[in-house]
Amino acid sequence: MESMQFNRAWMVFPDAIYDNSAFITTAVNQQLALRVRLRKEESAVLYSGEWGRLDQTGTVGETAVVAGICLFDGRWRINFPQGQERTLVDSQSRASAIGIVEKVRKNPQLLRGLSQDAILSIPVGLRQSYHGAIIDWQSQVLSAMPDCVRVLYHVPVLEYIAYLDKLIPYLPASVIDAQIERMKSLGEELKKVVLAKFKGREVQFIEPIAEKPEVVDNILRLRPGLDRSVASYLSPYTYPAKWLSGATRVLGIEDIVELKLAYTAAEITPDIPRMLRVCIASIPDPYPSKDPCGPVKQVPFPML
Repeated sequence: MESMQFNRAWMVFPDAIYDNSAFITTAVNQQLALRVRLRKEESAVLYSGEWGRLDQTGTVGETAVVAGICLFDGRWRINFPQGQERTLVDSQSRASAIGIVEKVRKNPQLLRGLSQDAILSIPVGLRQSYHGAIIDWQSQVLSAMPDCVRVLYHVPVLEYIAYLDKLIPYLPASVIDAQIERMKSLGEELKKVVLAKFKGREVQFIEPIAEKPEVVDNILRLRPGLDRSVASYLSPYTYPAKWLSGATRVLGIEDIVELKLAYTAAEITPDIPRMLRVCIASIPDPYPSKDPCGPVKQVPFPML
């Protein structure tokens, strides 16, 4: 059967589909790809599966349950005059600002000289096919875990603001401020949805980049060259006991592209048992889609 290509940040390719399961190859980096077997789902998402194992035998202590989700998606973009559009989320860029930050670093003139006709489009609400589907699936996974009373949930508002800080030399303050305002608002909206869906669980929203800077610093020392925001994402997977006292293992519940977090954490602290429950919301992937699927706020650029 011909493979269906699924691109986002780290490439994911369904290699073959047999009845209700699929083999998925996802690239952790340019040198390494992992193969994961997924099951066809009949509910919130298209496929789900696992990577790693918890190996409870002989292990004393708590399991830190970690989950998270991205904020902005492909609706976050700049509409240029003359019909030219440069998206802030594309098939090669997972986090909304990362790709444009790297482009601007290499070519500072990229965002200069824009006319007042350029428009920044900012998502006003959540994308049900991405945010809604994954949060629903995460809550379903938790419903099958009656012993789980606490979930560490990462809504990466501060990490996304850190990406935007790198754009300050190239974009007007009003544009940056508009994006930060929306990030904070969308982050609060996400938290309300998570709390409503995760009823019966204690949800601890975490911000590693601010709450545990010493842990983030240690990861950066061990993995020089990592972006600080990426080190923040790695924090609960690498050192779960820093977030849950007595935790000796970690279980993640994430979109499949976050497999790289569990794998990288396993390289840094290999003695900690960890498993990642993963999903694919749908194919084509809804995350990079520029289809509005809801209200989008448009902010005119001042002359740069």
